[in-house]
Amino acid sequence: MVASAFAAQLGFAGIAKKSGGLDDAGKWKNPAFEQVRQEVIAKNRLWFDYSRPQNWAFLGGDRITQPSSHDHRNPKVRWFPGEMEKFLPLITAAEARIETAANNAMAK
Repeated sequence: MVASAFAAQLGFAGIAKKSGGLDDAGKWKNPAFEQVRQEVIAKNRLWFDYSRPQNWAFLGGDRITQPSSHDHRNPKVRWFPGEMEKFLPLITAAEARIETAANNAMAK
């Protein structure tokens, strides 16, 4: 409801009407709009996990010298920073899915 009100205030009342409003579970009645919402939720989860790693001390804090912060095969390699960078293509792909879903929602 807030999104519809915001859209109407910004001059996008037609888009707000196209959404079909919300059902009792808080989902968009228009399946195409609901798909956009679900894609945004998935991307936001990836971004949250990337921007707030669970173990900051091993990523860039005071535990970067600990043996468990390094690859067991090559102690000169820190595995955690490389693992965190794997989030970036996942986030990029999620943003592309959002764009595709939004374009599909607007086309319908």
